[in-house]
Amino acid sequence: MNRAPRPAMPPDEEFEFSQIPQPEIGAACWWEYFRESLRVKRAVSEYRAGAALLSKEIEPIRDITGISMLAAIAAVCPSFPDKPWLSLTSREHALAMSAIDEGSAKAAWIRPDIYMASPSDVSHEPSGVYYVRLPIMGGSRKALGATRQSILMTVNWAASDGDIIDTVQEWLNKNRPPAYPNSKRRPRLTGSNLCFPAQYNKALSWLTPLRLHPSLGTWKAVAKELMKPSEVNPDAQKDIASKARRIIAWLDGGPIPKFL
Repeated sequence: MNRAPRPAMPPDEEFEFSQIPQPEIGAACWWEYFRESLRVKRAVSEYRAGAALLSKEIEPIRDITGISMLAAIAAVCPSFPDKPWLSLTSREHALAMSAIDEGSAKAAWIRPDIYMASPSDVSHEPSGVYYVRLPIMGGSRKALGATRQSILMTVNWAASDGDIIDTVQEWLNKNRPPAYPNSKRRPRLTGSNLCFPAQYNKALSWLTPLRLHPSLGTWKAVAKELMKPSEVNPDAQKDIASKARRIIAWLDGGPIPKFL
């Protein structure tokens, strides 16, 4: 019985993530996991085809990536998903870094945006406060179910930083949706965590055995490739690869892995 030939070993750029400079590690981690995700690649394809809104089954990916990250990748990164991070040119690196860093949703921010409200969008209260119904970034009605909310915030700079923080904390305590309770720790793979390179280094290392297994054929062969002879442990490499698989499954619509 003839067996199908195994794929050739992937080039080093597909799994030697230790070569990635640390300032790029967060964006590179997004990039490499996005290359594995069918839902991300479909979203990028839809944006490239001219879609203003993603299809219903693809739209929830923005709860993970934020509103604009994938649209930016579609617009300025033609090398996605074909080229690994380490094969990108200097210009491609710069464009990808910009798309991912700028598209990632920080936990909270204040910026001098101007929103031109029409009379129908403004209601005047006796207190003199104006309430403006700001649209979700991207203007998509479908995005109203996402995990982000735009708010209009007025800061009294005569107050101390402590008073301002206390006021914001009070608002947060009263307005955090019950469906999204305060997390005691940050998940590794979120746009607000691009400043934690150690976590991204670890997540990238989980992809290495996953990408080597198809060509090497067994987890024992993967372990021999990646570990010292005295430490060869096929089960350990299989477990590591399973973490990468669960992250990819999460990007494709599955539950968030417990280890995140």
